[in-house]
Amino acid sequence: MITRISAVFAVTIVTLGLTLTPSKAQAMGAVDAEVGLLWWAHEIDTPGRKSVDADDVGAYFDLWLGDSWGISANAYSSDSDDPEFSSSSDYSIDAKWRLLSPTENNFFAVGAGWQGIETTTGQSSDGPRLLIEGRVGVGILFGYGEVAWMPDLGDAGIFQDMDGTEYEFGASLTPFPFLNLRLGYRVFDLGYKGGSEKSSGPLLGVAIHF
Repeated sequence: MITRISAVFAVTIVTLGLTLTPSKAQAMGAVDAEVGLLWWAHEIDTPGRKSVDADDVGAYFDLWLGDSWGISANAYSSDSDDPEFSSSSDYSIDAKWRLLSPTENNFFAVGAGWQGIETTTGQSSDGPRLLIEGRVGVGILFGYGEVAWMPDLGDAGIFQDMDGTEYEFGASLTPFPFLNLRLGYRVFDLGYKGGSEKSSGPLLGVAIHF
């Protein structure tokens, strides 16, 4: 799964690098992007079983072309401290469009993309996702929120008819033009036939902004 996540990020960044030549970037408007690393301090909670700590790293990439179109990619992993749970992970890539954008740090956007998961049993699956994203800020500080819905994640071993929801909200600070700091909270809720599994907890992030 780590290889798959790395491939998603590599393809995304290389494709954008080849596409956004200086002349094309100027034609499309201002380019705003950041690449960051995360620490997600979370627990995995399965009804009828004990909650387990699964803190681990993540990464994200976010790019906007002017005030209209954007693309983002995210990858998270869970390193369970309980031998009954295998390490798990999830990744996503989305194309986004700002419905409302008074300023760079004040907007409302919708998007669609693809979600991949590796479950705590070591099985993998993927499927489409829908995204709503918003940001409200002043100067170097802004609050953000994201909600994603995955209506059909397929089957993965004992996990049948999977679907999912993802919530993330928090605050971000840009103390320098090239540096972005993030403090937030993320919930990834996976439903399947006969049960559910939720991963949730705070996250810290640092990103290069350009």
